[in-house]
Amino acid sequence: MNISLDWISDYVDIGGIDPETIAERVTLHCAEVEELRRATVQTGESSDTVLVLEIDNKSLTHRPDLWGHYGFAREIAAIFGRPIRKLQTIDLDNYKSLPEFPVKNDDPASCPIYHCMEFSDISIQPSPEWIQRRLHSVGQRPINSIIDLTNYVMLETGQPTHAFDANGLLEIRVGPMGAEAHFCTLDGKSRNLAPEDLMIWSGASPIAIAGIMGGASSEVSGTTRRVILESANFEGSRVRRTTARIGLRTDASQRFEKNQPSAIAETAVARFAYLLSKCGEPVRAASRLSTATGNPRMEAEIRADFREISSKIGEPIPKEKIIAILSKLGFDARFERDSLITHTPPHRSVSDISLPEDVIEEIARIYGYDRIEPALPRIPMEPEVENLRLRREHLIQKLLSATFFEVKTYSWFDSDWLSTIGFKPAKSLQLENPSTSSNKIMRTNVVVNLLRVAQENSARRDRFSLFEIGRAFRGTERSRHREVTHVAAVDICPRDEIGPAEHFFRVKRTLIDILLRCDVANCTFGQLARAAAPWESPGRSAIMTVGLEDIGRCGILPDQLTTVIGGKIQIAWFELNLDALPAIRPAEGSHRTISQFPPSRQDFSILWPAGRTYAALATILDDFQHPKTLHREFLNRYSGKGLPDEMESYTFRYHIGSETGTLTRSEIDDFIDNFINFLGLHDLSLKQ
Repeated sequence: MNISLDWISDYVDIGGIDPETIAERVTLHCAEVEELRRATVQTGESSDTVLVLEIDNKSLTHRPDLWGHYGFAREIAAIFGRPIRKLQTIDLDNYKSLPEFPVKNDDPASCPIYHCMEFSDISIQPSPEWIQRRLHSVGQRPINSIIDLTNYVMLETGQPTHAFDANGLLEIRVGPMGAEAHFCTLDGKSRNLAPEDLMIWSGASPIAIAGIMGGASSEVSGTTRRVILESANFEGSRVRRTTARIGLRTDASQRFEKNQPSAIAETAVARFAYLLSKCGEPVRAASRLSTATGNPRMEAEIRADFREISSKIGEPIPKEKIIAILSKLGFDARFERDSLITHTPPHRSVSDISLPEDVIEEIARIYGYDRIEPALPRIPMEPEVENLRLRREHLIQKLLSATFFEVKTYSWFDSDWLSTIGFKPAKSLQLENPSTSSNKIMRTNVVVNLLRVAQENSARRDRFSLFEIGRAFRGTERSRHREVTHVAAVDICPRDEIGPAEHFFRVKRTLIDILLRCDVANCTFGQLARAAAPWESPGRSAIMTVGLEDIGRCGILPDQLTTVIGGKIQIAWFELNLDALPAIRPAEGSHRTISQFPPSRQDFSILWPAGRTYAALATILDDFQHPKTLHREFLNRYSGKGLPDEMESYTFRYHIGSETGTLTRSEIDDFIDNFINFLGLHDLSLKQ
């Protein structure tokens, strides 16, 4: 946005101040000045050089008052301690005896206030040279006297206005379009409008897109003799949605998007009438100021404690100085003992000034941030409370990353994928504003999304492992939903590489490692009696419990679902509810010196009835004690050819060793004899 210093000088005396100083101080106190440049403006036979400040619009996002020259003049007057001249206007009360122009507001929430006024006997001609020169200096193209004045008032006050050709206009109504339709705007283009787009109507005909651009049918032309001047206030979010939808952003819409204060709308009409007379055009009003009130933004009363002001700024500022600063900015401020009382100024938006912190910021920036000595805040130093749940997630993440690739999927399900695998989640949370129509359901587990990732990658690779730690969302009867943290993983390998049982035990070992790292040693794996999801199946899935609580599931994917994912592959999976684990400190890794004497590894294949579980065999082996035992490791399970009927073979590896010397043959034999005797006591035998 461009600001002409020549224009600013109408309201505040900037004589004797170097333009570079103005640019520097404006940058420091209210907005970022991108460049100070000298622009040559040619109008007719004359040419002038003017100084122009190029302002970064992004720095004015929450300052609608700075979208006009008078707002910057007020800031410059406050910064340099110079008086601000009052904006000259015509007293609209002089026209109260005239009839009202019919105006109606059908959408008060979207249009807080709407003013209009009719002027007659208008002569459309070129604007005076001084008007054209100022418009040129800030990048505006002069058109004619009426259009130029509406642009001039907008650039001066920040309040957009619009002039309609009054010929054929019997009334003004503000309301939504109501149906999909086409509308031709002033630039000659047809716009596709939605039912909710706010419009300005004359009877049954739309004549403008509210807050954005007028229509071609009511354009002011050389034959216009009567105009209706509109000065309104439109809800910023409503204007923003329409501009984004139709792809049309104008100078007016940019200002309305910043939530212009309602009070300036009337000031803009009075200023237009004054400038009309300054241009040599007699002000012939055909109506008084006609108003349709919606829900105008009311000023807010703000109270701030004097001690709080000093504390947040960082140094004490005298009360007299505070009042002086706020008065220069248009605040009606006063102190009642140590309580500062003020209100939102009429030229400032309540979305900008409504809290004590907003007022404190105004005081600090005009006082000068450069005058405040930087100091670190003095706060007590206390140790942070350790987030044990997050620490546990990091431990699991580190453990799985050694053999699995970590992925992050969306927190919702894809409805098309749910249909593909035949899964209907129960008690799910439905989104009211989904990103797409197929992403309405928040995920109740994590493994479904991992299976989708596996399906997308199975065509390229037949061996990979994935895991994710993320949130699942479960509906409950007592509350709308609750979030739980899950860790899920899938392990994919060629179908002929390993048997389903061995594949299951490989994943189970990973699960046991996770539980041990989380200091959970009493987890049991039980057979799943009934499948509750397509990826589960009795005989190929297990349920994990701690005490009586279900903490997760694991298993081998059924062949039918594996075929859907694709390829001749086999998939093992698990999902663990981390929130169901005891809220205790994760176990620290323990370390010990590596023995200087080599250990020995002894493998034993034990026959075990096929109808009994691995857990029962492991419980028996836990009772075996020998001083040379370091630890036991499960290798694999075998069933089939070469074994007695109804029997299976489980292979375990015992690591044995000594801290005092290398094991002798007799010590190894002693261990083997003791272990075989132990098996005999429990009616167990070794596979021959």
